[in-house]
Amino acid sequence: METHDLFLCSCAPDGGISRFALRPDGSLTPLATWKADRPMYAVPHDGMLYALLLSPAAGKAESGAVALRVGKDGGLSAVGGLRMLGGECACHLAVSPSGKFLYTANYLSGSVSQLPIGAEGMLGAESRLIRHVGGGVHPRRQEGPHAHCTVFTPDGKHLCVVDLGLDRIVVYRVDDADGIVEQPVGTCAMEPGSGPRHLAFSRDGTLAYCANELESGVTVLEYRDGRLEPLSTYPTLPPSFPGESFCAAIRVSPCGRRLYVTNRGHDSIACFSIEGQALRLTGIVGCGGHWPRDFDLSPDGTLAVCANERSNDVSTFRVDPGSGALTPTGFRHPLATPLCVTFPGT
Repeated sequence: METHDLFLCSCAPDGGISRFALRPDGSLTPLATWKADRPMYAVPHDGMLYALLLSPAAGKAESGAVALRVGKDGGLSAVGGLRMLGGECACHLAVSPSGKFLYTANYLSGSVSQLPIGAEGMLGAESRLIRHVGGGVHPRRQEGPHAHCTVFTPDGKHLCVVDLGLDRIVVYRVDDADGIVEQPVGTCAMEPGSGPRHLAFSRDGTLAYCANELESGVTVLEYRDGRLEPLSTYPTLPPSFPGESFCAAIRVSPCGRRLYVTNRGHDSIACFSIEGQALRLTGIVGCGGHWPRDFDLSPDGTLAVCANERSNDVSTFRVDPGSGALTPTGFRHPLATPLCVTFPGT
């Protein structure tokens, strides 16, 4: 086993993005912190880290994005200035495979922002906004569109925007020169009231897995040429659980044989075995804290990290190489409002 670097976002007014060393025993050692006001999410790409800030402009609800260069010493330094997105509560982002565009899902305004990426990874100042319209059946959570996730298809040609408010996954074609093509090439309707939140693809690119926040389930979808077709849905909670719970993060293991989904409320991680086009629930383990917002596995698949938003800490797990089962390491690192965990190169 080896030591891995990872980034954690602390979504607090005096928080920021910190780089940690994840040791083989599951302990976390802080290496460097870039101070920022309420970072929501971050993704690494080609020696850079792109991050979202909830509402960085005084008196405005609009979210912003920043480009950070990752130094050899693990430190982060801003490249260019803050770029405003035109949408509210940006909560997820993706960099196009070409590295030319950054896309963000703006939850409250139900929109998608596009920013060009220029020389040395710098973000362009001109954002482009695509708005969703409509709503769903849930009276509080689906009164309008709520874009929650942006994920590129494995072929790199299409951007999937998961919209919790619409119960839909909207698929756009992305051109290397001009970016997103506004007219969707397809729209995948999910079960009414399911509230799709986050999406992950299988390692061979033929299937996708959608974590449904409102129904606490994961839907398997077939993917082909920009089209998604739902196949089956599996619950992420034990049938006897009487309380309220909401799915959050979904991850496919590096080996491609396991799937993990976090449950906020039940405060657990559901572990599935991927068996062809089906899933088999192999266990549900406590997250080690309260309200597991995000979760990720080390690149070698030996360790896992869970960001527990409401208990203000991060827990770690060993991953069984055969079964994929999670075993708590016993380490919990304090961190104010952790929302995102990501490993460089993932």
